Amino acid sequence: MREDEAQIKRLFECANADPSFGERICSDPAFPERLHLSFSTEEILNLLPDLRKPDWEANPYLRLYRPWAFSVEEKICEVLQGTTEEILQYENNVRARMMAGSSVMGRLNNLHYYPVAFELSHGCSVGCPFCALDAQPLQGLFRYSGENISLWQAVLRKTYDLIGPAAAFSPCYFASEPLDNPDYEYFLMDIRKIMGRVPQTTTAVAERNPDRFRKLLEMLGEASLWEGAVRISIRTLDQMYEIMEQYLPSELVRVEMVLNNPEAMHVYSYSGRQRKAEKGKCDEPYSIACIAGFLIRMTDCSVRFVEPEKPSDLCPTGYRTLETRYFLDAEDFGTVIHEMMERYVRGHIRKDDLLFHDPDVTMTRDGFWFTLSSQARKCHLQTNMAMAGCLEEIWAGPVSVRALGESQHLSGFVLDDIQNRLDVLFRKGFLRCCPDGAERNTGGAGPC
Repeated sequence: MREDEAQIKRLFECANADPSFGERICSDPAFPERLHLSFSTEEILNLLPDLRKPDWEANPYLRLYRPWAFSVEEKICEVLQGTTEEILQYENNVRARMMAGSSVMGRLNNLHYYPVAFELSHGCSVGCPFCALDAQPLQGLFRYSGENISLWQAVLRKTYDLIGPAAAFSPCYFASEPLDNPDYEYFLMDIRKIMGRVPQTTTAVAERNPDRFRKLLEMLGEASLWEGAVRISIRTLDQMYEIMEQYLPSELVRVEMVLNNPEAMHVYSYSGRQRKAEKGKCDEPYSIACIAGFLIRMTDCSVRFVEPEKPSDLCPTGYRTLETRYFLDAEDFGTVIHEMMERYVRGHIRKDDLLFHDPDVTMTRDGFWFTLSSQARKCHLQTNMAMAGCLEEIWAGPVSVRALGESQHLSGFVLDDIQNRLDVLFRKGFLRCCPDGAERNTGGAGPC
């Protein structure tokens, strides 16, 4: 059964990455054999139409893939619940905002944000033309040696103490290629030892060193691979076919191929480097940044608090940095994380937070009825005079609940009720907030 699944998975990848795969094998009948496919040319041609269908039941590979996909999704949801109530609500708020602001994300049922990510290198050696994060060229590596080992392990322990079990899914790359670091596997094993599991690895260079990649898969083991521990990002058709010649289908049966080559059916986000390219495969801007929280770069001992944003000319990479700080040791690191958490992690609005609306959210009024509309969602609400006045003030400019109370002459339980109503809109993604005195974002303002 496993070999059958491996074979149909490989054929599925060929079918969806290469629109001309049928013509290719007809002109070169030996080509499937070089890819370690056991199907005849006739069998492949008969299977191709169904393998290109998006329907789970009609597509023979997706029927086999579904239990694995659901298992991975279930495990991610389970682990990400293992954090503080405030962080959990904060991540839910970010997800609601991103889903409300994009018709693409509004259709996703499996949109997750991780509270932490690590970078073990500065920049990336690959230079994928579709890179939505527009990664810088490779500039430095954090090696697994000497004092770096003790610092890394201490940072992991402190992260786990502050964030909880959800930290175990913290990817060790962001705008970087994980396998650029020759010691990447040692760092992963420390995460497994300290946090109990390994995070996902997505590499764009599985063809560079097949022996190393095989050892990585062996080290992770079947249980981790079943949880979706490894993915390969496909840059070009030539690269994909090179990988398929290097590896047997059974070796990659639990490794997801992310088909990013230009010919594939995948649609790019109009962000990062794609904003410099022609539209067509990337008509809608949506963020691929999967971090809402702490981005820790070990090469310079920096901590950035980052949030996903809808890509724009002002925020082309689809994420922004609210603050960057540096740490000297694990104790200092813990202080930085704790202070950033207190400042930026918002499960609910606070009285002194500045409230404002996203520029993609419009408000219309008919008496005491208000309609808030974003690209993917709409909210109708009936208000009273106090709530109506507060909404008008928020749309006129950033204002805190405390200031609303003063301007609208509200206090006590009436102001508390207004705050609760505004908090509902905040948690649904229609309102945003930032600490008083912090730089706010209105669709791109601030460092991105």
